[in-house]
Amino acid sequence: MSNFTDFISGGGGGGSPFPTMVFQQSTTWACPVAMEAMVYVIGAGGSGAFIASNANHNAGGGGAGGCAVSKLTLAAQNYTLTIGSGGTSVVGYNQAHGNDGGASSMSGSGVTTMTANGGTGGRWTTASSGSGSTGGTATGGTLYNNTGGGVPVNTPTTAFSKSGGGGVGLYAAGQDGTWEQGNQDLAEGGKIMGLSITSSQTMSAVAHGLIYKKNMPVTSQPFAGLKFEFGYNSASLSSPNTFSVSSGAYSRKSTAASVVHILPSGPFCGGAGYGGSDSVQQFAAAGIAGGGGGGMSQQTARYGYSGGGGGGIIIICPISMGA
Repeated sequence: MSNFTDFISGGGGGGSPFPTMVFQQSTTWACPVAMEAMVYVIGAGGSGAFIASNANHNAGGGGAGGCAVSKLTLAAQNYTLTIGSGGTSVVGYNQAHGNDGGASSMSGSGVTTMTANGGTGGRWTTASSGSGSTGGTATGGTLYNNTGGGVPVNTPTTAFSKSGGGGVGLYAAGQDGTWEQGNQDLAEGGKIMGLSITSSQTMSAVAHGLIYKKNMPVTSQPFAGLKFEFGYNSASLSSPNTFSVSSGAYSRKSTAASVVHILPSGPFCGGAGYGGSDSVQQFAAAGIAGGGGGGMSQQTARYGYSGGGGGGIIIICPISMGA
């Protein structure tokens, strides 16, 4: 996987004539003019755990960051924007817990400080105790403060037990990541609008027959034009292909140059976990924009990576500008 880029921010959502402002690095923001705006402060996601074992072990995904939402009247003054860092992916031959995500916040004169805490890192375990992770909490939102999705406790019954990361709660509490224990199968992360088919039906690519038999998932764009874009190398490693992913899109499995990559889901979603007896290097999916990273459970002596946590983000959507 290479050439990851920031979000592509298009025009304002819902027909607004004002551009949506997206912040992914800490900064002192000089608001250019008095405005009324919807403000979303989202904490960073935790990374997934890693385990290499043929025994009945868990590799849990990370929790998503919290989400504080306010409708604010902003003055033409400076505001302090702090963006939490996503939990770093873990790598190795043995086992490691995931890393916690950092908190995001927005503060300034005349407004209540909004804080969205990061999600916890995923846990590896040989039993149910301690295998879950929790989403970050949020405070200071004048409309609502949603806790990010986590990962429920799971008792492994086979090898290669793993989960996806939690999803960000844009509208309500974030959705938890799901567990999957099949060999060479994906474990879906939490989505912003929920799952419409079970995780066992989303492996690799959806079979054509399912399209006519199941309630298939759709993508959504809560912020118009805001997508995740990444470059993915072809099997020859000589011609990178560029893809963009809308919010709500599902992960897919891809093999290039004898490496198994789990491609990312859309913004605010948890990365998919992966596990199996593949004889090649394996990568679980990262969370995007506050989503938790996926866990990685693979065969002993195989080298791989869990999914990193999605970095925090602050989104300001002007409703009106000027006097």
